[in-house]
Amino acid sequence: METHLPVIDLSNSPTGCCPLFDPAPWDDKEFSFAELTFIVVVTKSFFYMPLNMGKMMSASQKAIQEAGAESTERYLMLSEDISKWKAHHYMLVTKEVRVIGRKR
Repeated sequence: METHLPVIDLSNSPTGCCPLFDPAPWDDKEFSFAELTFIVVVTKSFFYMPLNMGKMMSASQKAIQEAGAESTERYLMLSEDISKWKAHHYMLVTKEVRVIGRKR
């Protein structure tokens, strides 16, 4: 089981939002996230379509940067639709971050 995430090229971001995903370093491997720290961001949805994702991601990224908790070599965001009306997004950070307006 892998304990270190693959390095992601953060400069390879044509949209200016998230880097392009290269599946090759992840293929045929099992990763443990037990030692990683994540913040949870909640977005509203309408039948699984995100409504306020841009606003919440911008606010979360700002809080991460202000806290000095941004990972410079690794990027990981895992999303979970918990209903047709709400989704949780788990963003990798290097330490605990308080995100204003975040609800669980």
